[in-house]
Amino acid sequence: MISIKNRSLKIFIIYLLFLLNYQIQSMQYETSIQEMNLDGTFTVTTYHNNKTKTINYFDEYGKNNLRIEFDAQGNPIKSIHFNSDGTQTITTHHPDKTQTADHRDRQGQIISKTHTNNIGYKTTADTKLLTAWHEAGHALSYIRNHEASLVHCVTIRPDEATKTNGHVKSIHAHDSNQTIYDFEKHIISALCGGAAEQVAMNQKIFIHPHEILQFFSQPQYCTDMQIAYSYAREIVVIQNFQHLNEKQIQQKINEIIIRLYKQAYSFIFNNKHDVKKIALALLEKEILTSQEVYNILKTDKPFINYIE
Repeated sequence: MISIKNRSLKIFIIYLLFLLNYQIQSMQYETSIQEMNLDGTFTVTTYHNNKTKTINYFDEYGKNNLRIEFDAQGNPIKSIHFNSDGTQTITTHHPDKTQTADHRDRQGQIISKTHTNNIGYKTTADTKLLTAWHEAGHALSYIRNHEASLVHCVTIRPDEATKTNGHVKSIHAHDSNQTIYDFEKHIISALCGGAAEQVAMNQKIFIHPHEILQFFSQPQYCTDMQIAYSYAREIVVIQNFQHLNEKQIQQKINEIIIRLYKQAYSFIFNNKHDVKKIALALLEKEILTSQEVYNILKTDKPFINYIE
């Protein structure tokens, strides 16, 4: 084993190794440029074929501590801070100049979020608070938008079996003749969880379709989106789009999701005080019975013959 005592030589060798590694990884891209700084740190800028670029920043020991992704116009769209303790901060830069940062532990789980508006005002919430708003959003939507449904219970206790941080159990009246309108209400309720988190963070409604789809593609919304996509596909079938290929069907489904997300956000925003009441009660008790939820809203429970 060779011992390298010269610090400058060490740094230079580390730099050469990273340079070689990035040359290999970037063969599929247009250009990759490495720049070494006087203090031993260096950057690697990769220009992709779609005219976007990624800049990675390394310290003098070759540790990647920051990555920034840019769109084709040169605007930052995402940045990742690799912290020295093994945690990460992943920041999404929105077109309206606002930012949302996910603070993740060593296992990649989100422990808190910070939203920064376009004048620098920051709102931070931990996972439990966001979960409370999330489940409260679902619950309120089912109570207000589904006349033939009953919210049985709401909880923010993590469930290992389903890998979720909470859930709403609702019971629905049997109806074999559901319409497109009924399916749309189910989609809106599924999207109300994520929309409620946005409102809790003082985050404005997403305008751009790619922002909406990117937001709901996050792992924590997997169950919600399975429900939403399932009902959206039913709508596509009813509208006789079966002649389309799978890619075209998926595009139709995405259009439905995008349109109904805007309704979900508007519903939550207009009823945020009631969502907050349920969320605060969940933070205090972790689980709410059906009667407790309806009492919070000062609403009578519906009396219909239900099936689960």
